[in-house]
Amino acid sequence: MSGAKYRDLSQLLAFIGAHSNGVTVKQVMHETERSRATVDRMIETLRSMQLVERAPPNGADHHRTVRWKACLKSNSRSDLPTDLSYSERSDLERLLPTLDDREGKSGLMKLLSREKPLNLSAIYDLSELVERDANVGRIGPQNIISKETREIVDEAIKGFQKISFVYRDELTARTVSPAGILFARFTYLVGFDRTEIPKTFLMDLISSPALLDEMVELPQDWDFKSWSKRSFGVFHGDVATPVSLLFDAEIASRVKKVKLHHSQQISDQKDGSVLVKLFCCGHSELLHELMHPDWAGRVRIIEPPELINKLEDYLRHIREKNRPPRD
Repeated sequence: MSGAKYRDLSQLLAFIGAHSNGVTVKQVMHETERSRATVDRMIETLRSMQLVERAPPNGADHHRTVRWKACLKSNSRSDLPTDLSYSERSDLERLLPTLDDREGKSGLMKLLSREKPLNLSAIYDLSELVERDANVGRIGPQNIISKETREIVDEAIKGFQKISFVYRDELTARTVSPAGILFARFTYLVGFDRTEIPKTFLMDLISSPALLDEMVELPQDWDFKSWSKRSFGVFHGDVATPVSLLFDAEIASRVKKVKLHHSQQISDQKDGSVLVKLFCCGHSELLHELMHPDWAGRVRIIEPPELINKLEDYLRHIREKNRPPRD
């Protein structure tokens, strides 16, 4: 093996080993700037050397997506004084994508690739943040999810098992086939109970979770990733509808750098404004986004009329709620 090839394979192994939930071929192509055929050959070489193996699927992955992770035998930790703690590994993984310096990024990947990966509970844990050494933080409201809930939900998804839990203030537990996790303003479990329609459950409102010895029951023609893309946000209660939004010229450049939805199509208008067309459900959350200071007062809903009416109702309820009390 040539020195250059050995170096490339070593860097690839470090990159794969630095991610607890594994990496996809597309991620490797983006990181190495190599073609699909070249990346496939490199991964196959590492696999034949028993240095990488298939990783469990991510909850948001398409069912055909393949992830690769470093084998435990490739994580030689004998020359390190101690293993990284749970919090240290969690923080360092969140630090990794923020680094611009290639040397620093390479060094951190080498360190992480030598350490034991995080379990799924830690991967999905959004409350673990980089706040000690990195200039990175998270703002806004966050939901607090118990460690017990995280671990049982993660184990159920990984093992394709049903779970039971009490939701909100219900008196009896419900049985759910978990399908995946949605990360938005808060963290949601997506699953099926007694119907063929997927439901979303706020993770912080789940209590008394228990892992059941029953295999999940999911609709055969249902795909988590495709379903999650249909909506603007978490909720899927309404029907997917064409939406046209006209953003003022003064924020046109900003709009072009933001991906509101995977279906969006942007076209420039003669007056400098931009027309954004979407096809989605989750219109309540779309209205909340349009109320954000970045857009509020500088965007007009062209269609559908139902969305305009919904906005008027929304604003009327806000005015009524905040009307000063009469003496």
